[in-house]
Amino acid sequence: MKNGLEINNYAGDYWSSSDEHVVFETASGKWYTIKNDEELVRLDVLAEPTSCFESGYGIVNEVNRNSSGQKVLILDGGEVTVASSCPVTVNAQLKAYGTTNIVYGDNLYIVDLLSGRSCKIADIREY
Repeated sequence: MKNGLEINNYAGDYWSSSDEHVVFETASGKWYTIKNDEELVRLDVLAEPTSCFESGYGIVNEVNRNSSGQKVLILDGGEVTVASSCPVTVNAQLKAYGTTNIVYGDNLYIVDLLSGRSCKIADIREY
């Protein structure tokens, strides 16, 4: 795992050292990684990392749609644009995770800390 977690990969999933994964802990204390845009994989964390991806935290106050039909999540400090199919709703407690890579582009996600649901971020606008 890119951020140094030691895991017991009991489900048999394997990631090479070159794979990038967003790893996060939900409010229930369970750790997950985003396998793809639709699937989460639960992790048994044997040792928590001393540092993780940078993250921000916020609560969704309002949900709108932009002219392209994407879902826009309104938080106190700004807006997060995600796909129209994103399951995140009003009052969700979110954390944003990700990396920015000059070659491969941004790999940014939001995670609902209560449900564990996640969505890839299309755009972020701070107020």
